[in-house]
Amino acid sequence: MLHTIHLFKKINTSMYYALHRTFLKMAKANKVRFYEKHRQAYCELLKDRGINLILTRVEFEDGLSYSAIEIIMNPMRLLNHDDFVNLAELQHSSEIKKEFTKVFEPIKKIFHQDRKNKDLKFIFHKLDSYKFKRVDLAINIETEHIEYYMKLIRRGNIPDGFIQASNYNKTSKRTKPLEDSFYLKGIKKNASVTINCYNKGKQLKNKKLPGAKDAKWTIRFEVQCEYNKLYPLTRNEGNNLSFFLSDELSEDILGFYFKKTVGFGDYYTLSNARNIIQSQEGLGQKKKDALLDTLDMVNQKRGIWKARKHVDDKKSFDTRIKALHELNVNPVTIPANWKIDHLPCLLKLGHEE
Repeated sequence: MLHTIHLFKKINTSMYYALHRTFLKMAKANKVRFYEKHRQAYCELLKDRGINLILTRVEFEDGLSYSAIEIIMNPMRLLNHDDFVNLAELQHSSEIKKEFTKVFEPIKKIFHQDRKNKDLKFIFHKLDSYKFKRVDLAINIETEHIEYYMKLIRRGNIPDGFIQASNYNKTSKRTKPLEDSFYLKGIKKNASVTINCYNKGKQLKNKKLPGAKDAKWTIRFEVQCEYNKLYPLTRNEGNNLSFFLSDELSEDILGFYFKKTVGFGDYYTLSNARNIIQSQEGLGQKKKDALLDTLDMVNQKRGIWKARKHVDDKKSFDTRIKALHELNVNPVTIPANWKIDHLPCLLKLGHEE
């Protein structure tokens, strides 16, 4: 399931300036923003349909240049401009392509009215003519225990190569993790994946966008895949929307990163989790003790990623964390004062009929 896609198409210099003239003319006529920043021109002509139009132009010292048209789009907003909650699925594929062509028709018309463009062909109204630069795969999960789940999720694991996104607090003069989300980004500048699990209703409410009430109980787990992650996937499949809308791709990628961060184990209180481990007949006492120590440490440090910072043998720690999940026990335990004994794995809720 898709939330956002980032498309691009390389163009030559003549086409760049032709599109630039067209976008500028239409922006003025429709009284919408058209501005330039960091070698890119941004046009908000289709913003109310969930589409951001971007023209990129880079000139190099050797006389060569790179030009492209880029599109950042929320497919569901293309179909319904007020839909900030639902995700695009395979069944929406043909409708998305049809509507994409439709909203570009006025741009195509103005483009061809410009005499300077008489030798140029407008081909930007066909979605399949673009390549994918970024794809945000996601799943919406409904639960009345959303506040509890978000607190537990934020105590999950931060895989190697990732850091937790944070904001600087002017009052405390310290950086703090983002509220109501577990937002992990790659350490490297060209990182291929960003992971975010967040309270969708609160996000919409804070941004004053439609749908906040409908998403009141919605947790969204999202994986943003950049081009260097997408390229190996599309090498054999080609750049087509249906491939990225397939359930198989979403389940593979979302499941992989959910396992590495939140984990597939159910949540229990520490006492119940310890009882489950002790009752395992197939485990020797030495391994049980190691798993029990890991539970205690994660509980004491209030999170897997916090506990991991304090162990010398991280490989053994990771092995024990994995073993707990395989026993369907999330190493993150429910605080006793919540008066809740058990919460199922969040992804299991997402697959309930």
